[in-house]
Amino acid sequence: MIEVVDRHHATVDKIVVDEVMVLCGAPFQIPDHAAKALQVAIGMVEAQRVLRERWRQRPLTQIHDLQVQYD
Repeated sequence: MIEVVDRHHATVDKIVVDEVMVLCGAPFQIPDHAAKALQVAIGMVEAQRVLRERWRQRPLTQIHDLQVQYD
């Protein structure tokens, strides 16, 4: 997931257990921060699909949800 964040020039705020908090438009403001946030979220969903497929081939726990919060 961090690779997805880097690809879209977003910022990892923190990683807590199985959660990645991402900021778009910080530490520097960008005019299209909302669009960037959506691009990161879509990229993470795509990465999640790849991980799930890989994990189906071996006994690992699957990830369940991706949540996007915009304030």
